[in-house]
Amino acid sequence: MSFPVVAALPLAAGKHSPEDVNPLWYWFAIFLFLVVAVVFLYLSLRKQLKKVDFPVEGETGDSGDAHDAPVEDEHRSQP
Repeated sequence: MSFPVVAALPLAAGKHSPEDVNPLWYWFAIFLFLVVAVVFLYLSLRKQLKKVDFPVEGETGDSGDAHDAPVEDEHRSQP
């Protein structure tokens, strides 16, 4: 163990009774807020991903190769 941990052990082993430890309602409120925020972010991500058009393998029509073709610059100056 490191020195600060060993030095703090006598402080942690002080006289604490179970009556001294009580649940605090604001920790539960913070936890609940974080759960609501994660659910909101998940729903927002799901909504945004529905807007994206992912190419599907084996889909009829365009195979997606048009995106792989090199794009020619029409405004390139000719020597």
